[in-house]
Amino acid sequence: QVMRAAERVRLMETRLARGRRELFAAQQMLEDHLRHFAERIELLYRYGEPSYLELFLRAEDFADFSDLAYYRQAILERDADLVRTLEEARDAAEAAYARVRLYEDHARHARLQLESEEVRLARLAATHTAAWKQERATLRAIDTRLAELEAAQEQMTAELRRLSQTPAGRARAASTFTGGFLHPVEGRLTSPFGWRERHPIYGTRRFHAGIDIAAPRGTPVRAAAAGVVVVAGWRRGYGNTVVIDHGGGVTTLYGHCDTLRVSVGHSVRRGDRIATVGRSGAATGYHLHWEVRRNNTPTAPPW
Repeated sequence: QVMRAAERVRLMETRLARGRRELFAAQQMLEDHLRHFAERIELLYRYGEPSYLELFLRAEDFADFSDLAYYRQAILERDADLVRTLEEARDAAEAAYARVRLYEDHARHARLQLESEEVRLARLAATHTAAWKQERATLRAIDTRLAELEAAQEQMTAELRRLSQTPAGRARAASTFTGGFLHPVEGRLTSPFGWRERHPIYGTRRFHAGIDIAAPRGTPVRAAAAGVVVVAGWRRGYGNTVVIDHGGGVTTLYGHCDTLRVSVGHSVRRGDRIATVGRSGAATGYHLHWEVRRNNTPTAPPW
């Protein structure tokens, strides 16, 4: 749109320049004819226009009268041509002036259109720039959150390793886990387990150790299987967190909770309410981050 508007402005400016040159030439011609006409009027004012009676009285004979009459008629015809040429020059100048006025209007309208397109384009560019900056800020925030979660996962791994070395932890690890998992919360899967897509800005990839299930704030979070609560409290990145040891080296983690309904040492049954959905920790929306670990290694859920 802007390029077409600019091209139209250039075309109108070219026409206007040509029209002004034509107007100048027409005005010069009109001035020349006016000057000749003024000279002729001055001669007539000084000497007057001889009548046929005057020519007859001046003539020596009829032949002389005929010659004088012929010259008088020629002068009259020349004067008529002078007037006609003057009128044509005037008409040409008026037509050239009208064209210039029309070209000026066209050029002014074209310039206004160009200015309007430039303003629209500037606003569009500003909108796109703002959206681009917002997108980059969002991506940076997401990357920061993911980096914080990675650090939290490492800390959680260290904490669970330490707990597994306690007498109670060894006893639980020596038992056998034979149960299956139920869905800990009713909601929509928003982020699967595994490697995420390459970051659009930094080109990095990050590993998601669990799954994210979106649900409204306060939605009940239930134990996926029976076990003992070994973590219940705030953890960096995860926010309000519950970890249940199900025995046989199997644990499940419930992160970003709003409220916790259990404490460390509580024995829970499959389906017991242990927390509610929130957005605590490094979370951008209400959801449950759920991890399944076997021998402290994050694994994909069995369904």
